Amino acid sequence: MNTPTITTPVQRAIGSYVQPVDWDDFISFLQAAANDALPMVVYTDETRTIPLYAGIVKRMNLTPSSVSIINLCSEFHLQKDTISNIQLVQKPTAYGLVTSIALWDAQENVIALFLSSRKPDKYTSCKWRVLIEKHLSP
Repeated sequence: MNTPTITTPVQRAIGSYVQPVDWDDFISFLQAAANDALPMVVYTDETRTIPLYAGIVKRMNLTPSSVSIINLCSEFHLQKDTISNIQLVQKPTAYGLVTSIALWDAQENVIALFLSSRKPDKYTSCKWRVLIEKHLSP
């Protein structure tokens, strides 16, 4: 996987707070989040204005080349071959580290940002942090 050039607001804010994640670990994390009924939000840009997916994963459809996460109201589909890089991003805030999973394409555009479902100015949920540590931390 290529590492994107640090040019975007999320990337500039994080520097050493970025860790590469491989596809299998990412899928393992999604499966664990679904098993634990962990609410999450998925944005398709760094402005985080309108979530593309929000809620608890009720079902996952997994093939060797793709994954779909599905809840009662929405479905989000990812093709493995469109993703050139997956990163665990930990951004320091007044409320501790806000951790997201960023997926990038070959042109260094954000495909998706996965975040814990939380209210502004609140801590990231303990469940989210534990799953991140278990499935994505080195």
